Amino acid sequence: MKIYNKKGLYILSLAFLLFAAAVQALDADATKTVIIGIDLVGVTAGIILLISMITMLKSVGGIVGASYRYIIYGISSQILALAYTLIFVRFKLYPIPAGIDIHHLLMIIGVVFFAFAAYKLKPITTQTIKDVKRRY
Repeated sequence: MKIYNKKGLYILSLAFLLFAAAVQALDADATKTVIIGIDLVGVTAGIILLISMITMLKSVGGIVGASYRYIIYGISSQILALAYTLIFVRFKLYPIPAGIDIHHLLMIIGVVFFAFAAYKLKPITTQTIKDVKRRY
């Protein structure tokens, strides 16, 4: 998958953040709507990214494939954290289970999975460094 206009995405993200900050300063009710919108965009983007990573995983194996699996687990954990926040905190559909903020726990688990993904790629970097040293 190729991102064609990275600068446009960066500018759009910055504009979105500035817009959210301005709305928060103006009205508390609008702030809640913006925050719910951000969470919904995050869940949607995460699901789209998850689907694209799963399709990419079919064509990749070995060390990179193992790393992609951990990335998929990390993305899934991040999506669950956002969905938990929407269901239990923003929409208040159910009471928070046992009064525990599971959102942060899921986010930490996601970061750990991303760290595992990076660790799985370590043999590639050491092999590349050895190849470069051999050439010169």
